[in-house]
Amino acid sequence: MKNVMVTAWEIARRGKKKHGGKVTEYFSKALKIAWSLFKKEQQRHDYNTSMIKYHAHVEKPLNKKEVFYEKWNDENKSRDFIGKIKEFFDSVKTSIKNKLAFF
Repeated sequence: MKNVMVTAWEIARRGKKKHGGKVTEYFSKALKIAWSLFKKEQQRHDYNTSMIKYHAHVEKPLNKKEVFYEKWNDENKSRDFIGKIKEFFDSVKTSIKNKLAFF
């Protein structure tokens, strides 16, 4: 809670420095801003904590067959991706050749 107040005073001081006037004139709005920042950070922290707990309880260690399948699947995905890249460049080459042949 102390951090919210400190942040609010810092925001209010920045407002005074930028626009002039008294720090207390900016404090009300600065407190609302600081509180919303605190709530967003709290929600982010709660979400990350809940996801860590979820993964700790749900995920189980993989056995040897599952590890092999994961590696095999990753290798096949990369091969497919490389094949698609080669096909793309081949199609670009042929379209360039066709355009050059036209001239």
